[in-house]
Amino acid sequence: MRYYFDTSALCRYYHREPGSPQVESIINEPGSTSVLSWLTVLETQSAFALKVRTGEIAAADFDLLRKRLKADIAARRLLVTRVLRRHFDRAERLLAKYGFQQRLRSLDALHLGVALDLQDLGHIDTLVSADALLEDVGCKEGLGILNPLSP
Repeated sequence: MRYYFDTSALCRYYHREPGSPQVESIINEPGSTSVLSWLTVLETQSAFALKVRTGEIAAADFDLLRKRLKADIAARRLLVTRVLRRHFDRAERLLAKYGFQQRLRSLDALHLGVALDLQDLGHIDTLVSADALLEDVGCKEGLGILNPLSP
């Protein structure tokens, strides 16, 4: 299987929280491919910083988590894709389609735009997200979804 990870799922690989065992299992699945975007890389580091601000982790842990993320990317354990203009265009269309009824935020729409494009190109099979809204909109758009918080 080939998976695209959004930030809500990837953070669970680096910091123990609900859904972490499921995310670890997916990433460690023999023969699987784990893909993320540069947006995921940036947002994950922002999430680590938030954990420092809220006292969930120490500042020293921030550097360790960042180094681990960068090492996984360098070792190609996690493959990173670019965010392209067509992903922004798709995100705009998603916001126009769903934004009036649901609280679809810009960066969440961008994650969906990337994932949908990668699925269309045959590069991924499934979006891994612990975000119920992304799961809902992704399903409506025909995206394969795996929520590590679901039983």
